[in-house]
Amino acid sequence: MTRRRGTTHLSAFRPTTHAGRVGSTVVALTVLAWLAFLLLPLNTVPSPVPRVSPTRHIRPIRTRRQRPTQHVAISPTPSSVVPTPSTDVPTPSTTIPSESQTLFPNTRIVAYYGAPGGGSLGILGATDPQTAWAGLTAQAAAYGQPGTVVEPAFELIAFVAQAAPGPDGLYTQELSVSTIGSYLSVIQAHHGMLILDIQPGRSSPLADARLLAPFLANPNVELGLDPEWEVAAPSLPGQVIGSTTGAEINTVATWLSQFVSSHNLPPKLLLVHEFTPTMVAQKASVTSPPGIQIVFNMDGFGSWAAKTSAYSMLASDPRFPLGIKLFYRQDQPLEAPAAVLGLRPVPSVIEYQ
Repeated sequence: MTRRRGTTHLSAFRPTTHAGRVGSTVVALTVLAWLAFLLLPLNTVPSPVPRVSPTRHIRPIRTRRQRPTQHVAISPTPSSVVPTPSTDVPTPSTTIPSESQTLFPNTRIVAYYGAPGGGSLGILGATDPQTAWAGLTAQAAAYGQPGTVVEPAFELIAFVAQAAPGPDGLYTQELSVSTIGSYLSVIQAHHGMLILDIQPGRSSPLADARLLAPFLANPNVELGLDPEWEVAAPSLPGQVIGSTTGAEINTVATWLSQFVSSHNLPPKLLLVHEFTPTMVAQKASVTSPPGIQIVFNMDGFGSWAAKTSAYSMLASDPRFPLGIKLFYRQDQPLEAPAAVLGLRPVPSVIEYQ
């Protein structure tokens, strides 16, 4: 399948289904979320990012990401870098994750999340990439602990769910090559990490992941899946909370594992966003194939009690490391890093939106 890439930043829409994102057990969260979106304009820039004094040193980035000879060139011509999707679907691996497959045992990833759009899609899009990097490293400094490497990262929404079907009828739009490249160049300059997030709309996460193959050929580029925005007809993204299946996650993970092996790449992260049990059907079937570390990321907003309740729901499956997302505007109040580090298990990924 060939997808037309956007030549400018996307006309993003603001979701309406984030209300009640942390689960049915927290009824009050639904009211708070709807009030938040009714009161906020669509394209306002978030409040200034709280700067954390860098009292802790961010230790050097892992050498596994410092492989500049493996970086692929970003072509200004989209058609020259769009891979031809193969028709074969990898067979999901049955490998059970083991301690030896934990990619980041002593690493804590701290990320900014979003896409261009004046901040309406997250803090990452509120400024240019270089300015965002400066704010990110200041925020990440608060998470340094003895024996732990703090790795700053961007999670860039590479496929942004849309309110309209678009020319292909898939309700998602890919960022342009040049836009993704502008974030990647900053990441490469600082030896950081870039996570490319997929909001599938009515598309297939595997098809979208294959289109990102030129970027995934870089050793410091990872993959994210956002089932909230995956829907089937007649549902529309942003009108319902979408979902995926364990089998679909396994298919993407297996393809990514084969891609890592065939391109002689270091292991990769597959970050899966989840905030309700229904977002990943048959989750018990999910496995991490060789060279892939799956992390489930709790990305609901609301009260700290509601967020920790949803985090505990994810922690009930001890097979995977966990992440948590904090919202500068919607989380009231925004919890301090000390509270985040007090979660059990301690998050391997901490994101700010």
